[in-house]
Amino acid sequence: MHADIRNPGAPGTAETAGGPPADVLTGGLPAAPYAFQPRRALRDRIRAHPVCALVGAPGTGKTQLAAAYARERHGEGVPVAWIPAETPEQILGGLDALAAQLGLRADGESSAESARRVRRALERRREPYLVVFDNAVDPEVVRPWLPEAGGAQVVITATDRAFSRLGAVVEVEPFTPRESLVYLREAAGVTEDARALADELGGLPLALAHAAAVINARRLTCAGYLARLRATPVARLLPRSGSPAYPWGVAESVLLSLECLGGGEARALLEVLAVLSPAGVPRDLLRQLAEGDAEEVLARLEDAALLSYSLNGFWVLAHGLGQRVARDRARREGTLVDAMTAAAGALGIVRGLTRSGAEGERAVVAVLAEQSEELWAHVDGELGDDPRDAPDDLLKLAAEVLSLRSWVLFHLNGFADTARAIALGEAVVSDSARVLGAGHPGTLAARDNLAYAYQAAGYVDEAIELREGTLAHRERLMGETHPETLSARDTLASAYRAAGRLDAAVELAERTLAEQERLLGPDHADTLRTRSNLAHSYRAAGRSAHAVKLCERTLAARERVLGVDHPDTLRSRSNLAYAYGAAGRLGEAVRQSERVLADRKRVLGEDHPDTLRSGDYLAYAYKAAGMTAEAVRQCERTLAARERVLGLHHPDTLRSRNNLASAYGAAGRLEEAVLLHERTLADSEAVLDPDHPITAVARENLALARAALAEDAPVV
Repeated sequence: MHADIRNPGAPGTAETAGGPPADVLTGGLPAAPYAFQPRRALRDRIRAHPVCALVGAPGTGKTQLAAAYARERHGEGVPVAWIPAETPEQILGGLDALAAQLGLRADGESSAESARRVRRALERRREPYLVVFDNAVDPEVVRPWLPEAGGAQVVITATDRAFSRLGAVVEVEPFTPRESLVYLREAAGVTEDARALADELGGLPLALAHAAAVINARRLTCAGYLARLRATPVARLLPRSGSPAYPWGVAESVLLSLECLGGGEARALLEVLAVLSPAGVPRDLLRQLAEGDAEEVLARLEDAALLSYSLNGFWVLAHGLGQRVARDRARREGTLVDAMTAAAGALGIVRGLTRSGAEGERAVVAVLAEQSEELWAHVDGELGDDPRDAPDDLLKLAAEVLSLRSWVLFHLNGFADTARAIALGEAVVSDSARVLGAGHPGTLAARDNLAYAYQAAGYVDEAIELREGTLAHRERLMGETHPETLSARDTLASAYRAAGRLDAAVELAERTLAEQERLLGPDHADTLRTRSNLAHSYRAAGRSAHAVKLCERTLAARERVLGVDHPDTLRSRSNLAYAYGAAGRLGEAVRQSERVLADRKRVLGEDHPDTLRSGDYLAYAYKAAGMTAEAVRQCERTLAARERVLGLHHPDTLRSRNNLASAYGAAGRLEEAVLLHERTLADSEAVLDPDHPITAVARENLALARAALAEDAPVV
């Protein structure tokens, strides 16, 4: 049985007025290495600046220095967030995970919104907090996420002095000769003069770590290691490429460590690690690849200084330079495609793992998003300018990795993370069309997912263009009555509805529904989905009676086929309640909404998000029916549940507080309405962006409530 990919973070707590809790430690903060020069003067300089960039050449130990400082601060009781920062996606993913640990992430909210809320929480916090952006590349990508106030300190590791635009710069140079000698004595027990070896390696901490590991493992003298190092045939073992040259001494030291490993499982596992993310690979994922004792293989690689672990033990870390040497060596020896294939297989296993709850699902998607993008970069690099000339095994691997990326895209849509979904979707569609062909099923699936993201973001013209193109492909390749063609026609009708092209939406959905009922039957899942979508289009077009009839038919069919408690059945019942309300049949809307809420409490539990949403709609139905006292009581119950489950400042809690304030206004309790709207607006402005929809609605509702109070008239 394969181990599950667990959530790597420490348990979070709900947000409090004071900001993040003091015990949070998040991300792949590296654990202390076997031997490390304290570099106290540099660490003192870091402590002196609220924003500090550690800048130096690759291999000079910037990350280890930042990690040592972070471990020191954490030991002092300061919370630490460690955020990989090589790409915008890594930053958003890291801040999104931090938001979850702090209880700041809302259900169905994008990672960018979660990240902004983390920044605002840090700005409100007066106590110390440390955020490390590791391996950053672009100052302007990091800048939006820097807290502008509060007690947070930011440390950035980078190679570019352009980060001086963000704060103070601390230059990180190679070890001094004395530091190099002390390190070799501590790490390898060297007693003789090691100056020649230290000079040969240029004082680079990364190269010295590899040297110490080999000296220990082989019981060598410094002179013996130096002789082997100089005999290592770098030019023969590494291919020439357009990549920048390795820092002096690094390639030789890594290659010598690889030579000492020999062949077999340790080498194969390292090559897999080399094609995955330098920000860290879950330890459980690598365990799945080892045929024997995985921990013994990982220990051999750790002893060779070719990998290390995060402080929480979840992440396996490898230096980017070491990964590059291992990849180049594998390419030269013809094993790189095997390594990438093994990595894709392991990620495929992760995709199929069972996971509990929304947070478990998001944790798996986060792993797949980071790892599949890194793996694709290496696969794509091997395809060459014309993928048609690539070997069959490489093309098969490319299709597998593109499928992994499309799976991530699908789930980002499910999380309503539209900005990330669009960015990924555009890349996956382009890559799939280039490598697989425009009509390949994988390309068409990616187009569908990108269209969904466009539509969710309000880019309806772009969504329609994609869906029309996909439908044309399916009609040409599969025929006009194939189930997938009919499904594509239904999703195009939904896009027309979103664009306000209601006549076109109704006409296309009616034609699709008739074909599905004839070919698939009236109770087929696709038929029921189209019938439900057509009901939405009828309602949007003002044809409420038609919408009610279709909702009633869909509900009856789902009760018969799926049972009364199936999630799709409960969703159909909720749709019917909404249709009743739109048709002015308010008593029936109330009764149906009461039943939906009762059923969801029984099936899902009182605190489930769908249950709480049903409570919101029931309160709305009460209010529309003039049952203002019932609306107030229902709003109070929903708000109390959300405060208990989500905390006082969660976006869904703010929505419920706004609803209660509006219910107070409708009931004529105008002073209470104004006070609660004022509190909602103040909390929204503190937690959310000024232009966030919740903040905008709170601001508008407060103005209406104040005007109603001035006129002494109820808000309706």
